[in-house]
Amino acid sequence: MRRKLEGAQAATAARELAVLKALRLGLARSAADQFDLPLSVIDARQQVVSQDALGDLLPRDHMLLLLEGPQGATGAAAVSLTLVGALIQQQTMGKVSRLATPDRACTATDAAMCAPLIEDVLRRAAAAVEFQPEKTCLSGRRYGALAEDARALLLSLDAPGYRCFHLGVDIALGLHRGDIAFFLPEPPAEPAPADARDAEGDTDDDNPMLAVQAELTAVLCKLRIPLSDLTALAPGDLLALPPDRLSQTRLISLSNRTVATVILGQMNGNRAVKLAAAGPVPAAAPAAARADGGADPDDFEPAGPWQGDADEPPMVQLPMVVAPEGAVSGDRDSNWPSMDLPDLPPMSDIEATAMQDGDADSGFNPSEMALEISQLAGLDPGDTEDNRDD
Repeated sequence: MRRKLEGAQAATAARELAVLKALRLGLARSAADQFDLPLSVIDARQQVVSQDALGDLLPRDHMLLLLEGPQGATGAAAVSLTLVGALIQQQTMGKVSRLATPDRACTATDAAMCAPLIEDVLRRAAAAVEFQPEKTCLSGRRYGALAEDARALLLSLDAPGYRCFHLGVDIALGLHRGDIAFFLPEPPAEPAPADARDAEGDTDDDNPMLAVQAELTAVLCKLRIPLSDLTALAPGDLLALPPDRLSQTRLISLSNRTVATVILGQMNGNRAVKLAAAGPVPAAAPAAARADGGADPDDFEPAGPWQGDADEPPMVQLPMVVAPEGAVSGDRDSNWPSMDLPDLPPMSDIEATAMQDGDADSGFNPSEMALEISQLAGLDPGDTEDNRDD
């Protein structure tokens, strides 16, 4: 992270140096080409401030100029009285006097004589920079009017932010020193190209289809139960689901159409679904919270198969008996393998007596029972007695 921040700061510093270098070269070449006046920048600074903080940076003892720009973006320039006097003396007398420039109020004539230098410096600098924001900030500036004071100038500067360029100037090979400052509106951030938005997945907010709510229902399975069982259901009752249905959950749209097959599980304590893969369902793994508190796809826990109730006794595994080849069910002569089953326990004396003689207390009698069965079957009791005697 530190290396990334250092890289971003280095890139920003390189852009600032490029702009300041363009202004330095533009000022020296413009003064030499237009007025044959040697000017060199000995100090250059740049900063970005808001419109509210701009009043603290405007010098009160400088000539303040209003600079018009494209689309009504108004800027300003502040020129020291020493530099103003040197420009006027070079244009009127052909040389710069060694005497100090007197402290006086600047006039519109002074502003008009200095305006060509200011406009040409910004034009040269805009052509020299490579970055579009800086180029937009410097391009299209021209002299508008002379501001009476800093308060009147601030009334015309209404942009949210401004870039301030301050240049310390050596005049006439060390004869004097002055300075010039530019206050230019910060250009608005340019929207990303359409191709870049498509690549990043950005969509058009004006598309009404994106505001349509899509409601999906997770369907585990469909059960068939008798109507009597359905009407007898009460809160808290449990329904037995087929095995492995949690890994074959279907997402159903409002039109009752299956959208996708998903795995029902949980993520960070919430119910969640995961698109089912082509292969087998992976085993559940313990969830781990991400460092940033977000939801990690690896935290998804698919639900396992139904394991039954905890208090339900385990089922006994019975041995598998394979019938020999050619054996028929019920055939005693077939070579069926022995199952080694234990003998049945003997019946108690009470049960044996009840089966032979009947239970007097309960009124059960085997003879009476046989007679009733014969009458129900439509048989003659005498035939039954004869058959029994035989």
